[in-house]
Parts: sequence; structure tokens; C-alpha cells
Amino acid sequence: MSQATAKEVVDGSKALDQQETDLNTIEQVWGGKTTRYAKGSSGTSNRATIQLLGLSDPQPPMIQLILATQETPAGSDKVFQSTVFVEGVEKNVVGYRPQ
Repeated sequence: MSQATAKEVVDGSKALDQQETDLNTIEQVWGGKTTRYAKGSSGTSNRATIQLLGLSDPQPPMIQLILATQETPAGSDKVFQSTVFVEGVEKNVVGYRPQ
């Protein structure tokens, strides 16, 4: 059985650290974890796909966002690498969770 998901829009005109905060807030509100992050279909919006967790599932560590030109810390779990809007400009971004 596939797990339920939700889709949320994140403002791509914001800085990367602000988008990271927004994604972590969305995860907490939905009780889920981000599995995909990509450019939206209009303007400078980005779309996050959130996998909803069961009540007994632990909330994963907070997601971290970095530019793909930066090194992901050793021992981290890479969640996605995709092109999104950052401050209104397309950037290649990596989302990871520290261990």
C-alpha cells in the first residue's frame, strides 16, 4: 500500500535558509517528511511533496538545504537534488538530513 502524500507551495523568491525553515514548518504541520522538491508550474514558486507519517512513526531530523556546489556533510542522508527557485533565480539544490 502506498503512503499518502501532500503537496505544498514554497515561495521561490525567498532565500535558501528561509525556504529551509518553511519546509521544516510544513513537515511539522503535516506530520510528514519532504520527499521531493522542485520548481512549480507558475511564477517563481517551488513545490514540495510531503510523505505523511503514521502516528507511531518518528519525525525525521530536520531537512537541510544547500546549493549543489557545496559538499553534503559526511553521514547525511540525501533526500533530493533538484532545480528550484532561490531568490527568484533557478539554482541546483540538495536537500539532506543529518544523522
